[in-house]
Amino acid sequence: MDIHVFFADAMRLHQAGSLEPAERLYRRVLGIDPGHSDALYLLGAIAYQKRRLDLAVDLIEQAIAIIEKGRSSPGPDKSASYFSTFADALRDQGKLDEAIASYRRALDFKPNFTMALNNLGDALNRRGSHDEAALCYRKAIDLNPNLPDAHYNLGAILQDQGRIDDAVESYRRALELRPAHAEACNNLGVASQLQGRLEDAIDYYSRAIALKADFADAYHNLASARQQQGRFDEAEVIFRKSLQVKPDFCMAYYGLSGCRKFRDADRPLALEIKGLLDNPKLTDADRTFLHFALGKVFDDLGDYGQAIQHFDEANRLERMNHDFNGQNFAASVDCVISAFPKETLTSPAASDSELPILIVGMPRSGTTLTEQILANHASIGTAGEVNFWFQQLEKISNRHDSQIEDWAEQDAAHDYVKLLTGAAPGVSRVIDKMPYNFLVLGLLYGLFPKARIIHCRRNPLDTALSIYFSRFNPIVKAQDFAYSRRDIVLYYRQYLRLMEHWRAILPPERFLEIDYENLVAEPESTSRAVVSFCGLDWDPACLAFYKTDRPIATASAWQARQPIYRSSTQRWRNYETWLGEFRELQPSDAR
Repeated sequence: MDIHVFFADAMRLHQAGSLEPAERLYRRVLGIDPGHSDALYLLGAIAYQKRRLDLAVDLIEQAIAIIEKGRSSPGPDKSASYFSTFADALRDQGKLDEAIASYRRALDFKPNFTMALNNLGDALNRRGSHDEAALCYRKAIDLNPNLPDAHYNLGAILQDQGRIDDAVESYRRALELRPAHAEACNNLGVASQLQGRLEDAIDYYSRAIALKADFADAYHNLASARQQQGRFDEAEVIFRKSLQVKPDFCMAYYGLSGCRKFRDADRPLALEIKGLLDNPKLTDADRTFLHFALGKVFDDLGDYGQAIQHFDEANRLERMNHDFNGQNFAASVDCVISAFPKETLTSPAASDSELPILIVGMPRSGTTLTEQILANHASIGTAGEVNFWFQQLEKISNRHDSQIEDWAEQDAAHDYVKLLTGAAPGVSRVIDKMPYNFLVLGLLYGLFPKARIIHCRRNPLDTALSIYFSRFNPIVKAQDFAYSRRDIVLYYRQYLRLMEHWRAILPPERFLEIDYENLVAEPESTSRAVVSFCGLDWDPACLAFYKTDRPIATASAWQARQPIYRSSTQRWRNYETWLGEFRELQPSDAR
């Protein structure tokens, strides 16, 4: 038979999905003509489809060598396909630099090759070149606006950059183009959750699961959403469902550890998690989740020696993904202090709104408990942890004089009030519980001189340990300090220095400090004082805060739904042997 007939039959079978007979015919073609570049390439393409990546790379590399030596001239479109599929296999092997070079060769042959552009974006994104990746996705979309994967991939980058509204738009476009795009549904749920639209997020997660019954990530995200709603029993069931789908899903074990307080009967769970650590295929991120989960379980069980071992290892692994420079942070605090002497606090763009209640302090210092108590008041709503002002810190920190950088203060104040009103309409006060707003209190008071500022304080050792025992949202770079005893101590000292400055210059009628220990020891009298400070009459519902159905998105989601308990005070004594550098924060009367 003629070689062309073999090849034509092989292609027909390949296109029909009959890979085995197509592979046999391609090999017959190569038996007749070992230099048949198309047969080598398509045989490599089948190997790629079968995930035999080493074989795919070898075969397609042979095909490329033939065309580069001029022994075959398949034309620009086919040449582009050679290099693009070769790059796909290299990318999936983790050889990202080689893959990127090969995608670029494909685009040299065919500049409007949208699939190569999209996949180049994927390789760049995996390498960490996120801006370049976004440019590739945008170019692919410009060439063909009807590419669901390009819209989805662009959305993922925008979400990682914190541009949530833009990410939502991209995900929605991907779903319009491919209504069964389960991944876009899941990510749209994540973005909706970040926007505070929890019910919408739950709908998207449920839709993703309906489209893809074995979608472990969607089960995990749905369980996390139920946690935020305080539906912990239901969350635990869904976390376990995700583990049925994916037994080594380490992040789900971490989520499971936050559903309740564990008892002796739960020790088999600890053994189950510890057994996973023996898997050599786990990534550092996987191990981080498992060690944080084990630390939490053993802390609940009162096995503090094992708990601290796992917390230490979790923080060691997590710290590799963060870059905190204590000297730079101290310099930024210097800049903030110099930018806001007392005489320059008031801004010409000041708003007369009394709407904001700003709850600030170190993370894990009682800010969530304070928020929940106040938010149960009939006249107070909450917007949660609003990231609106944090971006202003960089503008101020980069200045070396006492002037605020030129920006639209009046517009910012207006937009902030609009944001708070939208988050909690129909009330006279709205809480912004971003703890790190303590960094920009001068700016906030200058713009909102009628706002109430509540500074939450807690025993520094309890605060430091609680931070060390938590894994925070990696998107929030302000928390990069949280994974090292030394860094936590350095950060805490600068926090104290800045709060001393605000204490000296903010008027006491607008600035209240409360101690977590007083709040849990005398909840009613302390809560009454805080409500009075906010200019409101007492509401007995404030003491039933734990019965709320409001979503709670912080690491305190479980604790904040329990009646007030005192076991979290003086918690540091359980870990006195292992305090290390934290001892530097120990109050003198506790030594």
